Amino acid sequence: MTLAANEIFSRSKALPDIDGYTVLCELGSGTYGVVYAAVDSLSDAPVAIKRIDTGLLCEVEDAHRVLTELRLLRLIDHEDVLRLRRVCVSLERGTIDIVTDRFDSDLHQIICANDNLTDDHHRILAFQLLRGLAFLAGCGVVHRDLKPHNILVNRNCKLVIADLGLACPIASLCRQAERGCNMHYVTTRWYRAPELCGAFARASPQSDVWAAGCVIAELLSRRPMFEGRNDREQLALIVRFLGTPPPEKLREVANARTRSFITALGTIEAPSATRWREAFPSASDDAIDLVKRMLAFLPGDRITATEALSHPYFASLAAWAHRLSEHEEAKLAQMIATKCNTEGDAKMTLESVMSEIHAEDFFALQYKRGHFFGDTLMAS
Repeated sequence: MTLAANEIFSRSKALPDIDGYTVLCELGSGTYGVVYAAVDSLSDAPVAIKRIDTGLLCEVEDAHRVLTELRLLRLIDHEDVLRLRRVCVSLERGTIDIVTDRFDSDLHQIICANDNLTDDHHRILAFQLLRGLAFLAGCGVVHRDLKPHNILVNRNCKLVIADLGLACPIASLCRQAERGCNMHYVTTRWYRAPELCGAFARASPQSDVWAAGCVIAELLSRRPMFEGRNDREQLALIVRFLGTPPPEKLREVANARTRSFITALGTIEAPSATRWREAFPSASDDAIDLVKRMLAFLPGDRITATEALSHPYFASLAAWAHRLSEHEEAKLAQMIATKCNTEGDAKMTLESVMSEIHAEDFFALQYKRGHFFGDTLMAS
């Protein structure tokens, strides 16, 4: 739906007064509240404001998801990750207003509405997606919910990764796995990696690479790659396309039930070049090769996001494949592991999570491109 259409649709609705912003219309609603299109009254910058009604946060997990996203967005500053502009918390109204940059659409809408995207469009969108993933991986963060709906795009083909509510530092995932917690969960099944469907490895940056491979495949073909109705069907669809892993690879699947399930599917040959071409009839050979490398069955066999940026498909964009130095990445990863540690959050009550959101040091130092600066978070 276009912005103009949204304005007409929401004309009869009462729009909230949000200090410092002119609210234009409602963009949509979700589980926890409503998203509005607005304009910054000082800079005239277009923004999106997600107003969360704290009364809808019925479970501690709901509040924790909001808290996790705020913690990460306060620390992460990268051109390919949605930028947090401001947070306003009102205990009196029972609301949390999260202000971010506003984008024209999400990738799902782009894929559904556009049948005239060129190889150049595909390339620049895929490049930004992988550059953002490479940054998150370098910072020790796993997104865990990558899908077209969570990738925002502007008319000029600028892309950002959004919705970090399920994102988690790798260190926290490792500690939780050691305690026997379920670390295989990723929200959207169609983009779930084999190791998560088959519960034989925890979520990792390589799980994000699989999801990104499915997203890029969908961008190229305009249809989801694997549309399973449950984890078993999802895993079966993957094996039937990629083929049965050879015995030495199958032995790396640590879950005996998953190994038996894959074996019971019979011996399925790996797809030929013709099969890949049939799946992506309009894609370039380099684009198909990239997807093929991202959709390797075992996480250790997949290309990493950083390696993908050097793939021949992106040869014309090599000059834009910049990243933080190893020292800067390590410093930011340590800060995220410390400040976004979810170790004790399982014991938090809903009230304590909300109190922590409100009590955050909203002028805490934030890391940005190699130096520190004061962020713009404010409490009301």
